[in-house]
Amino acid sequence: MCFAGNTDLGLSNYYNSDIATAAAWLRDFLEPKLRNPAFADNTLVVIVWDEGSGPGAQRSHVSTILLSSSIFAGARDATAYDHYSLLRTIQHNWNLGTLGRKDDAARSFGIIAGKPKR
Repeated sequence: MCFAGNTDLGLSNYYNSDIATAAAWLRDFLEPKLRNPAFADNTLVVIVWDEGSGPGAQRSHVSTILLSSSIFAGARDATAYDHYSLLRTIQHNWNLGTLGRKDDAARSFGIIAGKPKR
């Protein structure tokens, strides 16, 4: 099992550019990996925006896309999750303990086949 993270801090991070630039970067970064069968097997790719905006930003929706062979194509989940849910999902997947903070009570992403919601 492997865990890797990537944060692009250049212009393609969408803070300093437009959506077309960010989308092009994401396509160029992901498409070669997704074409590789070894990469796609037992892999979860998480694309998450780090914050909502507008009135009540703390309660606004934060878009998150999960790509995995363990998720049925076109699946949707209307459950309320937060950033700690991503951490909790990783902890569940690798049978790791929690940090004893907000991740302890967070729900893991239940849409991933075989992984129960907490």
